[in-house]
Amino acid sequence: MTSVVSVPRETNEIVLDGRRVCIVDDDALCRAQIGHLLSQKNMTVYEAADTVGLQSVLDDEMPDCLLLDYDLVSENGLFVIERLRQRYSRLPPIIMVSSDETQKTTIKAFRVGVSDFIPKRGMRLDDLSASIRRAIGDRTRELARELELERLRRNAQLDELTGFFTRDGFRERLALAVDSARRKNSRLALVALQISHLSDVQDRFSVASTDKVVRAFAQRVRSLNTGADFIGAWRRGTFVLAFPPDLPSRVVSGIVDTLLDQAILEFDLTAVHLSLGALASVVTFPSDGADLDALLASLDKALDAETRRLAGDVVTSATDWIRLPAEGGGSGRDRRRETRVRTLKRGLIRIDGFGSLIDCTIRNQSPGGACLRLMVPMAIPDLFQLRFSETGEVRRVRKCWHVNNDLGVQYVSE
Repeated sequence: MTSVVSVPRETNEIVLDGRRVCIVDDDALCRAQIGHLLSQKNMTVYEAADTVGLQSVLDDEMPDCLLLDYDLVSENGLFVIERLRQRYSRLPPIIMVSSDETQKTTIKAFRVGVSDFIPKRGMRLDDLSASIRRAIGDRTRELARELELERLRRNAQLDELTGFFTRDGFRERLALAVDSARRKNSRLALVALQISHLSDVQDRFSVASTDKVVRAFAQRVRSLNTGADFIGAWRRGTFVLAFPPDLPSRVVSGIVDTLLDQAILEFDLTAVHLSLGALASVVTFPSDGADLDALLASLDKALDAETRRLAGDVVTSATDWIRLPAEGGGSGRDRRRETRVRTLKRGLIRIDGFGSLIDCTIRNQSPGGACLRLMVPMAIPDLFQLRFSETGEVRRVRKCWHVNNDLGVQYVSE
């Protein structure tokens, strides 16, 4: 049954009667005065003199709004907010209350994400209640938007990156297939393919590059004549193929062998050539699970086991930027056009139009290029000059890739 969230369009639709508000102030008299104002709107008031007291309130029951003093005796209100965010995944809207009405203080408060800033001097019930109503209304609409986006994601049937069924869409299709197989007393086979060393690709290049690899791998799987009834994107870089009922085990084994043989992916990222293979896991209904949940739990367990097995394989380092090994851990083909020599030399980056020089370490070098490491992460243009401090030689280079402090360059002719 789909839940429907009522989203107030106007702030005035927010009813304050019964709302829970926590006042955080080290001045007991101030807490009492604000509490008296809020009680006139039938709001439930909690009080706290410091962070410890506030955490006790939040641990017991999360209120609808916090009124936080900017300048507590023991700590600053901004620091309190940071501590709360480290402890709680979601906080109610926070209204900062302060005797300091300077613009600098107000700006600081809004920068940390408070909903409103109210001066203590001349505080009126109408202003205070209007601020609380706005804060709660904004948070209600924000939560409703998040729920709607989550609902749309759940209901989406196709994964945008791969074109296969989403995890939820695949699960729905599989539920129907399992029910049909149970009624007919037949078997179902699921074959999961996961890209080997995909996490290494993301760690050493970028999320965008990883998406390109996943998309290319999905296209490769789609191009194979597997005979699968439907395919789902189960995890990032993992695809599950559901096959027709009662396929003999030898046929499934043959399909797996074919997939592993033909799913080798040769992929170029600018000057980086990746050779990636696949890992395969097979589960069957009802042998590995008598119902949908048990079958999918077996699938996840099998995938995790393959991931742990692969974890011991050696992968080339970030400086080894031409190739990653194929699945099997060992002897992927070396696609370098030229031999790379491991070096550790000091270099200087000179950018056209700028007189300053940027220190770097030349970690690896070949006749065609080098791998550089910066002292600190910084933006580097695509074309620049590299000076070798040891010899004074200056080469014009083109940036091929850049990850954090490391970048790979290719020598270009002047």
